[in-house]
Amino acid sequence: GDARGFQTAVACCREARDWEALLRVYDAHAASAHLDAPDGLARTAALQACRLARHGARRAHELWHAWRRDADGGMTRDRPDAFAYSAYAAAFAPRGGLDLDDARRLLRDAERHGVLRPRGFNGTGRVDRRAEQNQMNLLASLLEGCAARGGVGDALVLVDDMEARGLAHDAGYAAAIAACARELDADTSGGLVQRTG
Repeated sequence: GDARGFQTAVACCREARDWEALLRVYDAHAASAHLDAPDGLARTAALQACRLARHGARRAHELWHAWRRDADGGMTRDRPDAFAYSAYAAAFAPRGGLDLDDARRLLRDAERHGVLRPRGFNGTGRVDRRAEQNQMNLLASLLEGCAARGGVGDALVLVDDMEARGLAHDAGYAAAIAACARELDADTSGGLVQRTG
């Protein structure tokens, strides 16, 4: 169906908390020959579903690279925004997250495409609070993955990245502290608590 029909179906799947059904709806939407390529909202909805869907990490990887391929090939004008990057990172968080190299590669990719910017900068001189929050959410999603696997060292590197970009925030510190708690690393946890001040 059309984009409105797709969004209605997505809302039903979310209400039912049926993430596999949502991905099937997306696949049908994407395969509709009479439609243009799925827009950014549709693709982001599918990425969000991957967090709790079976085989969600594999599907997120497929969806992400299909989106980049379609954007580079001119099939869609919508490129991933900070919310989409965050949804992609979040899909891996319950499964231990992206490894450090992939996480930092994703951050560099976001910067290269103008998605991850220094705090308060949007090219107009005005602070874009929504974009800033989505950028923070991206870092928090990556840090959540570190917490899930107890990756204290990786979490500290990402905290440094977060602070260097002027995107330090409580949710990011909390996720890093959770990684320490998983590994019973009280000293590092205490240091992070001090940094939050």
